Formats: sequence, structure tokens, C-alpha cells
Amino acid sequence: MQKFKNIFLYCFLFIICFFTIRFVYMNILYHHTMIIFDFIYYRMHPNDDFYFVLFMILFLTFIGTTFIYQIIKGGLNKRFIKILYIFYFLFLIYFLFFKTIGISGVNFNILDTINSILYGGAIIVFMNIVFFIPLGCLFKLTKKSSIIFLISILFVELSQNIFHLGIFDINDIILNYMGFVIGNTFIENNKVKNILFNNSNQDI
Repeated sequence: MQKFKNIFLYCFLFIICFFTIRFVYMNILYHHTMIIFDFIYYRMHPNDDFYFVLFMILFLTFIGTTFIYQIIKGGLNKRFIKILYIFYFLFLIYFLFFKTIGISGVNFNILDTINSILYGGAIIVFMNIVFFIPLGCLFKLTKKSSIIFLISILFVELSQNIFHLGIFDINDIILNYMGFVIGNTFIENNKVKNILFNNSNQDI
């Protein structure tokens, strides 16, 4: 009986997550993900993005459903966290080094972030912060961790410009660090720890 209830709960959450993520993806994230993944998909299938969109929605639905389900059942387990971080680091590597191949430049105008927010680019600012929150969750917020992160992201930005993999943008460094700090602060909260990891030693 309990197993049936668990299956019913998961299916219910999956349906809710599917329609929620589909709405968010198609109305907010679609354009930006097609730009991000242009190099590996859209150039090969310029007139057909149906399967890519379907995969993204189902993948995000699966992740969201499993995440919420495990929280309800007592907390995230270590195996699921490891799987999430494998996908996260693969995506982060692609996002940092392969998203804008052939482009280079330098931008030191820190007002560009404000301009982006005011003139329709708020989602880009938001993504630049959010993408580094999971990374911040892996470390405690200390002077040493902050310096290491800033040096690392500075190296990434320089590499992007030197090897024509993107633009060296001071705004990216600031926003990425904000995400890193948010992740640090978030994971150190005892209430968050209890909610997320109360059952982290159990298997999926």
C-alpha cells in the first residue's frame, strides 16, 4: 500500500512539474536555451527543435519531480546529489567554454548589468547568478574560498577572450560571485540543511 502511495505521489508531482516547467520553459527559457545549445544541436537541425525542447522539458521535469519527491519523503540522498552535480559540471563546462566559440572581446562597463535589467536582459543576469549557486553550495564562505573562486573565474574569463571562446566581462565575474555567495549562505542555513539532507544517506 505504501509503495502504491509513493508511486501515486511521484506521478502526481511529475504531472504538476511537467505543466509548470513547460510553461516556464516555453515562455521564459526557450529562447535562451536555444542560444546556449546552438553549437551542439540547432546548427544540425535548424528547422526542427521539437525533440530538443521535448528532451529539455522532460529532463527538467524528471529532475524537479525527483527533487521535490525526495524532500517530501525526508531529504535528498547522496546518490541523487552526485548525479545532479555530474550534469551540473558538464553543463557548466559547456556554458563557460563552448557556448560562444569564435567570439572575443572585453567589457569593463559595470553598468551593463543595470542596462540589461532595464532593457529586457534580466533573464541573462538571473542565469549568470543562478548557474553558480550550486557551486557555492560545495564550499563554506571564507576569505580563502572567495579568493580561489575569484581567481578561477578570472582565469576563465581571460581564457574566453584569449582563445575566442567568449567575452571577458567584468559583470560576469560580479554576477557569478554573487551566485557563489548565495550558494554558500544558502547551504550553511541549518533549516535548509535539515530540509535537504535529513535523509541524505538513503538510496534513491
